[in-house]
Amino acid sequence: IWSRIDDPERVGPVMRQIDEMFRNGEAETTSETEKSFFGNFFGSLKGIVTVIMIVAGIVTLCIVFIAANTASMSVRERVGEIAILKAIGFRSRTIFTTLLAEAVVLSTVAGAAGALISLALTSILRSSVSTSGPQLGPLTGFVVTDAILVQAIFIAFFIGILSGWLPALGASRRSVAQTLREVF
Repeated sequence: IWSRIDDPERVGPVMRQIDEMFRNGEAETTSETEKSFFGNFFGSLKGIVTVIMIVAGIVTLCIVFIAANTASMSVRERVGEIAILKAIGFRSRTIFTTLLAEAVVLSTVAGAAGALISLALTSILRSSVSTSGPQLGPLTGFVVTDAILVQAIFIAFFIGILSGWLPALGASRRSVAQTLREVF
């Protein structure tokens, strides 16, 4: 049973009064604050939190592999363009930097878009819950902060670097003759 009290200083006396009312009854109560309830509840779920963190890491690794595959396909589709760039005098370092920058920019923009969409959705959820409707318990405390936004954008940037490094390196190391033979 949830009970809302307007004055925070009355929480302790009201909890004691509720417990006294049901003492020695068929259903004795033990009152606690919402903060302590969720602290105890989630404190017993530390193993699940560890599993969730491991799964999040594996999902991030899978995203890196998917992004690397996409970057690799992008480079493979433009082998002719890269060969022409090399043939007209672009250095390997310039080609590597350009391809890596493309992967990083795409990944960072996508990560920023996802982070901003999650920020908008959580603010809509919080505003709709606070104006009407039932309380959602711990879900109302789910907030996308500035720190979370920065972390998400940094992770997207890092994924771009990891996923674009090998395809860009491979494309920049290929010889002009070998690449032109494959294309023409």
